[in-house]
Amino acid sequence: MAISTRVSHKIVDRASSCTLIDAWAVTTRGGTKFAVPEFVAAAKFLPPPNPQVSTLLESQIISCDNNQHISKIFVFDASTTASLKAKAISDVVPVPTRVEVVSAVIWKCAMAATSGIGRRSSCLIQNVNMRKRFVPPMPKHCVGNVVAVSVASCKGENDCSDLPTLVSCIRKGLLELIPKYKDKQERDKAIFAIPYNSMELTRAFRRREVDIYLNSWCGYQFYD
Repeated sequence: MAISTRVSHKIVDRASSCTLIDAWAVTTRGGTKFAVPEFVAAAKFLPPPNPQVSTLLESQIISCDNNQHISKIFVFDASTTASLKAKAISDVVPVPTRVEVVSAVIWKCAMAATSGIGRRSSCLIQNVNMRKRFVPPMPKHCVGNVVAVSVASCKGENDCSDLPTLVSCIRKGLLELIPKYKDKQERDKAIFAIPYNSMELTRAFRRREVDIYLNSWCGYQFYD
């Protein structure tokens, strides 16, 4: 028997789902040591700070034809990932992460696949769990949609044809994201800023300016 879960991003994100599934699994096995969810974060988001935020996000969702969806699996084993990390080393990013190098490879292939189309700036979007990045940080197991978006930009395949450059773009996007929230005088103000910044991403999707959207589940301990 298989059990699946489905939740709305209005109230939770992947980290919250991980906390729920982990606690559920431990309880089912008769265990007692599991993370206790903390619901302060969810209370900060419900209701949204401005009803117009939710309305705009919902009204600008891009509909997709299910017939256009293709599912594929690409396996990057440990040796391949290590080789990519070695090739991606640069002065800007002397120690690239596995997420950065694999994301860069996929991004490079996506740009190459669309090279025949009139190229414009290419953007790669990634979700970032902001819990540990706030000042002070939020509890690891707090429940809520505490995700911001990191944007990596590149002028096109000709200018970003090598792995180190793409990895540098990805790292730069993350480094530019953090101060937007870390420099807030109060953590609550930083939390409230997330939905408004998400509106800009939604508009970019609407204008078809985003070429690729990636999510990494690395570091989420679903199998402990």
